[in-house]
Amino acid sequence: MARKKKFRKNWRKAKARITQLHTKVANIRKDFLHKVSNDISKNHVVVVVEDLQVKSMSRSATKKVAQKSGLNRAILDASPFELRRQLEYKTQWQGGLLVPVTTKHQPQVSRVWARIGGEPQVASKVRLWRVRILGPCGFRRCREYQRGGTRLASLLVVFG
Repeated sequence: MARKKKFRKNWRKAKARITQLHTKVANIRKDFLHKVSNDISKNHVVVVVEDLQVKSMSRSATKKVAQKSGLNRAILDASPFELRRQLEYKTQWQGGLLVPVTTKHQPQVSRVWARIGGEPQVASKVRLWRVRILGPCGFRRCREYQRGGTRLASLLVVFG
């Protein structure tokens, strides 16, 4: 469109083609979200969703602006709020339960260990390439699994 004269017939045709492509991509994304949320709500009775702060995640950067803008675009293209919204009503239709878990004020690993029977000082903060050593037995676990376990343990404490 940059090479076309604005508002001429060829410019309008090029604009219509680009608009059609954008619409097609948007419809593909919507279809994917519907299929994923439908699959999750049909196969799981309880769905636990992390309550993401998308506004703060997609805030503009002060350094490395080009990288951050690409990340922001990817975050917003994934549309986490729409997925959560669809999961809410689809799990209700299926008779399930959607549990949002906030990331604010999450207890640290050692505190959760203390609640479920471990010793608070034993949870080591030594990281070996995204691996954390936990508990008195020296059990090793990936940090992502640990975060999920921490949130699950805090849910168990809340729901008893």
